[in-house]
Amino acid sequence: MFVREARLVPSLGYCSHEDGSDLADAAAMLAVEPMIAATLITHRFPIEDAAEALRVAGDRSLGVIRVVLEP
Repeated sequence: MFVREARLVPSLGYCSHEDGSDLADAAAMLAVEPMIAATLITHRFPIEDAAEALRVAGDRSLGVIRVVLEP
């Protein structure tokens, strides 16, 4: 990372609140409407094609929303 002057920027995308948590809310939404995941996951790859999956994930011209690696 030093040689290429890369940097790591952590992000926290999970919160809890009085009524539960963001994760529980998201799971409940997906249980009620499973098509949400089908809409957001635009590309799927077998784990063996991880390098190609990362290339696709970085190519904005492909209309990628989410890429999933499947075992």
